[in-house]
Amino acid sequence: MFSQALPVSGWLPEPLQTPKMTPTRALHGELDAVVPYEWTEEYVQKMQKNNAPITFESFSVGHSTVNEMGGRWKQLVNEAILALDE
Repeated sequence: MFSQALPVSGWLPEPLQTPKMTPTRALHGELDAVVPYEWTEEYVQKMQKNNAPITFESFSVGHSTVNEMGGRWKQLVNEAILALDE
Protein backbone atom coordinates (compact mmCIF):
# COMPACT_ATOMS: atom_id res chain seq x y z
CA MET A 1 0.00 0.00 0.00
CA PHE A 2 2.76 2.45 0.94
CA SER A 3 5.96 2.84 -1.03
CA GLN A 4 7.89 4.02 2.03
CA ALA A 5 7.66 5.49 5.51
CA LEU A 6 9.33 8.75 6.57
CA PRO A 7 9.24 9.07 10.37
CA VAL A 8 10.66 12.33 11.71
CA SER A 9 11.98 12.45 15.28
CA GLY A 10 10.41 9.16 16.17
CA TRP A 11 10.10 5.48 15.43
CA LEU A 12 7.50 2.97 14.29
CA PRO A 13 5.30 1.00 16.71
CA GLU A 14 6.44 -2.52 17.64
CA PRO A 15 3.97 -4.35 15.33
CA LEU A 16 5.50 -2.57 12.31
CA GLN A 17 9.07 -3.46 13.25
CA THR A 18 9.67 -6.46 11.02
CA PRO A 19 12.15 -7.32 8.25
CA LYS A 20 9.17 -7.20 5.86
CA MET A 21 8.32 -3.62 6.82
CA THR A 22 7.80 -0.88 4.26
CA PRO A 23 11.10 0.70 3.22
CA THR A 24 11.76 3.38 5.81
CA ARG A 25 14.03 6.42 5.98
CA ALA A 26 14.20 7.84 9.52
CA LEU A 27 15.19 11.47 10.11
CA HIS A 28 16.10 12.87 13.53
CA GLY A 29 17.78 15.93 15.02
CA GLU A 30 20.84 15.17 17.13
CA LEU A 31 19.92 18.04 19.48
CA ASP A 32 16.31 16.94 20.01
CA ALA A 33 15.35 17.59 23.66
CA VAL A 34 11.79 16.22 23.26
CA VAL A 35 12.26 12.80 21.65
CA PRO A 36 15.71 11.42 22.45
CA TYR A 37 17.90 11.04 19.38
CA GLU A 38 19.25 7.79 20.83
CA TRP A 39 15.81 6.16 20.62
CA THR A 40 15.74 6.48 16.84
CA GLU A 41 19.41 5.58 16.51
CA GLU A 42 18.91 2.37 18.56
CA TYR A 43 15.69 1.54 16.71
CA VAL A 44 17.38 1.89 13.31
CA GLN A 45 20.36 -0.23 14.38
CA LYS A 46 18.03 -2.95 15.69
CA MET A 47 16.07 -2.99 12.45
CA GLN A 48 19.21 -3.02 10.30
CA LYS A 49 20.48 -6.05 12.25
CA ASN A 50 17.21 -7.77 11.29
CA ASN A 51 17.78 -6.88 7.62
CA ALA A 52 14.85 -4.46 7.54
CA PRO A 53 14.85 -1.94 4.69
CA ILE A 54 15.67 1.15 6.78
CA THR A 55 18.09 4.06 6.49
CA PHE A 56 18.82 6.90 8.89
CA GLU A 57 19.65 10.56 8.34
CA SER A 58 20.62 12.77 11.27
CA PHE A 59 20.81 16.54 11.42
CA SER A 60 22.44 19.04 13.79
CA VAL A 61 19.07 20.45 14.88
CA GLY A 62 16.57 20.07 17.71
CA HIS A 63 12.93 18.99 17.70
CA SER A 64 11.78 21.04 14.72
CA THR A 65 11.16 20.66 11.04
CA VAL A 66 11.63 24.34 10.23
CA ASN A 67 15.22 23.76 9.22
CA GLU A 68 17.36 21.56 6.96
CA MET A 69 15.67 18.40 8.26
CA GLY A 70 12.25 19.74 7.27
CA GLY A 71 13.57 20.60 3.83
CA ARG A 72 14.96 17.09 3.42
CA TRP A 73 11.66 15.56 4.56
CA LYS A 74 9.74 17.64 2.00
CA GLN A 75 12.18 16.54 -0.70
CA LEU A 76 11.68 12.88 0.19
CA VAL A 77 7.88 13.27 0.25
CA ASN A 78 7.95 14.92 -3.17
CA GLU A 79 10.14 12.10 -4.53
CA ALA A 80 7.72 9.52 -3.12
CA ILE A 81 4.75 11.28 -4.72
CA LEU A 82 6.49 11.46 -8.08
CA ALA A 83 7.36 7.75 -7.82
CA LEU A 84 3.64 6.95 -7.58
CA ASP A 85 3.23 8.16 -11.18
CA GLU A 86 5.90 5.78 -12.49
